[in-house]
Amino acid sequence: MAEDNAGLREALAKTKTDLATERERVRALVRAAAELSLELEQAREELAAAQQVTRLPGRARSDS
Repeated sequence: MAEDNAGLREALAKTKTDLATERERVRALVRAAAELSLELEQAREELAAAQQVTRLPGRARSDS
């Protein structure tokens, strides 16, 4: 029974380590997603601003 307990303690310790690793990965992914979301919003704003530029009529070309 003591051997079973020791084995279970080792398995629990490994599981806790794995869980901590996965939680850190999730935090990194959340940070990356937030940063990409901000970049996407900025790109959308820049595109919208570029589309609001008034186009001046070009000069008529003369084919000579």
